[in-house]
Amino acid sequence: RTKPIHGLNDNAIFASISFVDELLHNPKMIAIIRNPVDQSVSAWRHNLRLAREEPGHEASHLALQKNPSGTLEGYVLARSSWYNGHVQRFLDYAQGKNHICTVRYEELVRNKKAELVRLFDFLGADTSDAIIDHIVDNSSLTEMARNSARPAFFGVGDQTKEQMKVGHAVRREALERSRTVLERA
Repeated sequence: RTKPIHGLNDNAIFASISFVDELLHNPKMIAIIRNPVDQSVSAWRHNLRLAREEPGHEASHLALQKNPSGTLEGYVLARSSWYNGHVQRFLDYAQGKNHICTVRYEELVRNKKAELVRLFDFLGADTSDAIIDHIVDNSSLTEMARNSARPAFFGVGDQTKEQMKVGHAVRREALERSRTVLERA
């Protein structure tokens, strides 16, 4: 392998995947797909944090959380519909394209080493135990927060994070709404 690997992290790429794919001439892409409940809770927490940290931009961050009930659970249910449409369109586009690889976030967390080997192999990167083990050993939320210029992003020690819970009925409903998409991912 002679070309370096460069990364681009863009959470909005699902909406413009065909454009990006054509613009960059079919680059290898990895899409990490997280279940809509935990993704929504994370986005809710993230936008509350940004509203506190970015004076003058509070309204724009809080506007992203609007939903009919004005609650976290209402946000989770509203986002599950958005999630289904965007992820479904992405999966339809990516189907059969060997340069696009998907991974479920939950599987990456649960089987980190095996998933990293699979992803590195897809990229044509070195999958030696020394490299993979180093990443595994340094990728806990605590370790990533410790090494980050923006440690608050990881939520380590964030007391409000513990208060952001979604009830069992809402979790079940949102996951059921997304079952077809999650089974494909």
